[in-house]
Order: sequence, then structure tokens, then C-alpha cells
Amino acid sequence: MSRKTSIFIIFILTFAYTSTGRLIWNDYANFTLERQLALEKMGDFFDQTIRENFPTKADTSSYRAFFHCVLYNGGVSEIPYILKIDRKKLAKINEDLFKDENYYFFYARYLTVRVKEHSEEVQYRDVHDSVPTIRFYTTDSRRTGTSYYSFHYNPEGYMRRIAEQNLENPLISRMDADMKAAGNFSLTVFLGNALYFNLPEMSKPVVKQLTAVIFWRYICFCGGVDLVGRKMFCECL
Repeated sequence: MSRKTSIFIIFILTFAYTSTGRLIWNDYANFTLERQLALEKMGDFFDQTIRENFPTKADTSSYRAFFHCVLYNGGVSEIPYILKIDRKKLAKINEDLFKDENYYFFYARYLTVRVKEHSEEVQYRDVHDSVPTIRFYTTDSRRTGTSYYSFHYNPEGYMRRIAEQNLENPLISRMDADMKAAGNFSLTVFLGNALYFNLPEMSKPVVKQLTAVIFWRYICFCGGVDLVGRKMFCECL
């Protein structure tokens, strides 16, 4: 292989095009080995945490109890039930997740913008580095955004890939159809589908990992971590 050919191949592998054809440096839309490993650790940690906080003998009963807690213990918009978290394990997992190239595969950047007049929350793609970004516009200086159950995802990253690769899974297929119909993800709808129609699917690793990604902000909050800001707000003991 010639030197020019090698350089050309490296160039193609290093860069990626957006849907509009614009050349970008960072690729936040595809799985890598590092992202897959981070996802597996998140799924295992989430599963262990739920089972320890809601101990039952049946395989999926812990998830049933957790989903009931989220839906009926004040609702998804209220202060969440605080889980007992292994903060050291959480911090270790977040070391890999909080790298920009991994974090933005799963989640959008979230910014709070103070304005004089009320405006709706919008999502857009940053023109400089292709990072999917949500800006929350508010006139309230005390309000910083949505609840700790909120899931600010990258629509072209993990959520898109997981749907494409698992359409045979009834829970993921239903979630994908609901998101396409509504134009966004609804935690209440997802929990309802999981709890009342597809609870057995929670025994599958791919679904546990998906649920971990959805609830990771909440998991981090319980462990003293601000996922949106990617920083500790209490000492990790």
C-alpha cells in the first residue's frame, strides 16, 4: 500500500460527514468499543443498584417496584426517591462516560439561557462542533431546567443506534414508534409500556442498558453527581 493511499484511508476513517454533508472532526453518532464498554458498565451498575434498593426474588420484580416508585411516588416531575448508591463505582464509570467523545454519543449538551420573555425549549445542532445541544430558555433566575428524571439524549447517537439494531425487541420497537410519532422521548410513556406490557424484556441486557442510559442523570443525582454539568456536588466517600 502506497503512502498516499494510507493517508487517504486514515483521512476517511478520522472524519465523518453530517446529514447535510458538512465535514466534522468528532463523530458522536456511532458505537465504538470504548462506548460499548462504558454502556455495559452502566447497565451492570444500574441493574445492581435497582436490585439492592428493591430486593425481590423474581428477576424483573425489582424493576416493577422501581418503575412504580418513579411513576407514583410524586411523579416524574417531582423530587425523586433517593437510591443508595455505590459512589466510588459510579465515579469510576463516569470517568469514561464523561469524556466528550463518549458523553455526546449518549447525551446532548444542556444549556440554561436567561431571557426577558418566555420562549419554548428547543433543540438544535451546534454549527461549530456538531454537538447536539438543548437550550432551556427561562425568565426565572432560580430555574435551571427540568427534573432529575429528565433524559436529554443525542437523537442521532445511542438512541438511534439502539433502535436500529433492536427493532425485534417489543419494548424498544414501541419506544422508537412513540418517539417518531411524538417527535421526542416520553419517560412516562416508556415506563408505562415497560411496566404494563413488556416487563419481561427487562431481563435482557440490551434493555437494562437502555434503561440505565435513560435514568443515568437520576442515578448520578442519587450519587452526588450533576450529570448535566458533569461534576461532583458532594464528596465521594
